[in-house]
Amino acid sequence: MAIMSAQRVILFFLAALATIATDLCAGATDFPTRRITMIVPFSAGGPTDVIARIIADPMARTLGQPIRIENIPGGGGTKGTARAKYAEHDGYTLIMGHMGTHAAAVSLYQHLGYAIEREEPYKEGFTVYFAKAVGKP
Repeated sequence: MAIMSAQRVILFFLAALATIATDLCAGATDFPTRRITMIVPFSAGGPTDVIARIIADPMARTLGQPIRIENIPGGGGTKGTARAKYAEHDGYTLIMGHMGTHAAAVSLYQHLGYAIEREEPYKEGFTVYFAKAVGKP
């Protein structure tokens, strides 16, 4: 297994950013026209909340609209995820979930109020970007 050089890591991240930028530019030019809500299904101050706030700041600058963080703790993240599922499907509500809310909870709880694998409107237009860089420190 080869270790990535610093140049290859930089090129990898530039390619990922170009992909994201292409997706953003491909959308309608008049979006967004109002505030965006990002639901964090955990209490304020936790790691998921901190990551959401780190992401929301540059995202708000790029989109030109404020992003409101709404913390909805309870049920190991299932309460906030269910709220995101029932939010209006207009692109103005995002959820900052993770493996626990989107995979483990589906396996652990029978009555979630949402079923990600069956919810077409919930998945519609939903893109996830994963990036992993491995290198020698």
